[in-house]
Amino acid sequence: LRQMVDDLAKIEKQKYLRDHVLEKSYKIEDFVAYMQSSKEDGEDIDNWTLDELKEIVGKFEKMQSGNAGSATQKSVEEVKPTTPTPVVSSPAPEPTAPPASTSVVPGHSVKRGDRPKILRVYFDEVKTSEITVSDLTTKKVTLKILKPIKKEGGIFSSTTLHFLIETQPFNWQVTRSYAECLWFREQLAKFFPSSIIPPLNKKGGKNKTKDKAIAKRQACLQKFFDELQSDKLLRSSDVFRFFFSTTQKQQFATNKNEFTKLQGPRNLLDTKHF
Repeated sequence: LRQMVDDLAKIEKQKYLRDHVLEKSYKIEDFVAYMQSSKEDGEDIDNWTLDELKEIVGKFEKMQSGNAGSATQKSVEEVKPTTPTPVVSSPAPEPTAPPASTSVVPGHSVKRGDRPKILRVYFDEVKTSEITVSDLTTKKVTLKILKPIKKEGGIFSSTTLHFLIETQPFNWQVTRSYAECLWFREQLAKFFPSSIIPPLNKKGGKNKTKDKAIAKRQACLQKFFDELQSDKLLRSSDVFRFFFSTTQKQQFATNKNEFTKLQGPRNLLDTKHF
């Protein structure tokens, strides 16, 4: 429960920063520098409460407004009349062939030659995020839990709950435990600090394999998948494809360990280098 509260608080802070800094086209480096000067490790959003962020953003906005007014007054004072320079016409340049087309997701930019991106910048000055264009981003993707599966434990293990998950239009079907779904969410939160990742209840409870508890957990997990399938950025990531398409148990375990070892961005500026 505590983790869920922390996740929701972080989501609220991220949304506030996007609305009041990113959407107002402030220079992100200036804002991060202001945060760093105001508090030790100030570039880390976890070191601020929402009220503190509101206060620091308000001060930053006033500072920016003052700087903008000074710059405007200075530019007006420096304007001097000049003698017009004769315009000499030059021959029109030779037409050049347009560059080879690059697939672009509407509203986003994709640079040719870039390796697949698994991280989105926390703030992006041009308000775009690079997305690897693939079948997962150009087609309508639906994630559906077909049925829950109870796997009986042995002498030294308890019964575990798994779900058969189908991904259309690719006809992928995989079986994932609830613990693996929690791991998947943790990876998304690690790799995509600027995306709103819906929360999931932590596993637990001695009645987790009872029919009522299973139905409730399945509904919660399906809602989680419904949120994810609408986000093209998340769908473009390697971990998304891996989680919903890998059927071989050994391959899944090996790659899962590799993703776990990868480090996410540590602060707002670090995310701009992934």
